[in-house]
Amino acid sequence: MDLAQNSYMPTSILITGGNGFIGSSLINALAVTSGFSIRGSVRSKAGLEFPASVKIIDNLDVDFDAGWFEALLGVDCVIHCAARYHIKNESSDDLLAICRKVNVDGTMRIARLAVQAGVKRFIFMSSLKVNGEFSDPNKPFLETDIPKPFYPYGISKLEAEHELLEFGVLNKMDVVIIRPPPVYGPGVKANFLAMMRFLDYRLPLPLGGIKNLRSYIGLANLVSFTELCIRHPNARNEIFFVSDDDDLSTSRLLKMMSNSLGRVSLLVPAPRRFLTLLASAIGKQYIPELLFGNFQADISKAKQLLDWEPVESVHAGMKKTALYYLSNKP
Repeated sequence: MDLAQNSYMPTSILITGGNGFIGSSLINALAVTSGFSIRGSVRSKAGLEFPASVKIIDNLDVDFDAGWFEALLGVDCVIHCAARYHIKNESSDDLLAICRKVNVDGTMRIARLAVQAGVKRFIFMSSLKVNGEFSDPNKPFLETDIPKPFYPYGISKLEAEHELLEFGVLNKMDVVIIRPPPVYGPGVKANFLAMMRFLDYRLPLPLGGIKNLRSYIGLANLVSFTELCIRHPNARNEIFFVSDDDDLSTSRLLKMMSNSLGRVSLLVPAPRRFLTLLASAIGKQYIPELLFGNFQADISKAKQLLDWEPVESVHAGMKKTALYYLSNKP
């Protein structure tokens, strides 16, 4: 399809969540590669570095209207990355209410102001966790599956999706939902960073021989797909899964990252029961889920409807991630 024939031709993009890993990475990448005028919203500019061409707007909070309408004026497309994440061992009296306040109420606050400002397309960075914490063996998630989120983060993301899609139709604003699996790349934090530290310390890990499959996506591939969603007419009012299209077992992931770090992988097989008891002993009962469970997404829809293919192999993405870690570790 000739995209130039589409009446919607964006020139200005606002990316929210500029303090976060995905938001900041999209701002930096799209400012260099996309040809769009890029704005980024952040809570604070402290410690952030972006290309000089990017207009950074600070002191914006999804809990309040203040400043958002002015930030959205003249913008064609919003990429909404700001979110409240649920940390699995986090304690709270009502964590779901906290996630809803940001991920649902905050998202809809920006969407309403976006319509008032004349924004034509709203891209919502959701999560594969909307579909659940595990996929069945040999049966990756499909966009047509009934979502079964388990934790507050996934539940609140699904609720935001439903409200956004309905709101977009009523107000003639395109909505695009992207549900990525775990994202890695230069500057990654959380579980992926912890994994690299373990491997860098050359500690033996009882994780050899695990035969699960999990989807991941490197930043280069997520940026590529998101940029396509900004302009492609077939993306409007659709939900997409996206990944590197090369799913990994836990053992293969660890070996690949070890090689990328220039380390010898010290993986030894261990019974699942032993790992479950060990995780419970250190208060990390959820870890066996991440190590043994399947978590796959079928990205056929993205490839067929938008004619998209990953632009970078998982090997290349892991190497970039490892090199950044080695150059910036304490």
